[in-house]
Amino acid sequence: MTLLIFLHAKGANKSSQKELLSALAQKFNAELVAFDAPHKSTVKPDGFFWFEKDEIDGQRKVRLSEWLYSMTYALSEIVTLMQEKAVSPKDLILCGHSQGGLLALYCGLKLGVKEVITLNSDVPDEVLEDIEANNKVKIKWVQGEKDTFLDKKRKESYKNLPKNLDFEYIVSPNSTHSYLDKEILELL
Repeated sequence: MTLLIFLHAKGANKSSQKELLSALAQKFNAELVAFDAPHKSTVKPDGFFWFEKDEIDGQRKVRLSEWLYSMTYALSEIVTLMQEKAVSPKDLILCGHSQGGLLALYCGLKLGVKEVITLNSDVPDEVLEDIEANNKVKIKWVQGEKDTFLDKKRKESYKNLPKNLDFEYIVSPNSTHSYLDKEILELL
């Protein structure tokens, strides 16, 4: 059995992108599971987030204490789900959107999963040292061409990842940051 675990974007929840993710799970003949980030949104009543960023010297920086807590939380939840479903890392696909994509990448490389799919994600400089150089994990980095939320530097932050990764960059012509077009299914 293949398990597809989805990690949502900031302000979203485990039910976000459900239609697209259900179709993706069907494409990979996988069971879809999702869980909410550990921090409750103060802006969206049904939303959660993985970490916040602060403005420091004119740059947005990840709150490292929240990052550390969230990556530990995500790893723990993923391992628990793997044990409950009796799934090995080689039968696991992690998929994440925006902040969830960063967590999916981190956890996927740490656990040595089959595949990681990131959707409109970025890798902030301050967390790069936490990213492992595991070349046995297939990474599909999907970027929406119409994403105006991420600036050019953030869209190209994948270039700072370790160079020996099994990495594929995919452009989704009709996806924005929040709207993930179903064309992604064809591109993966």
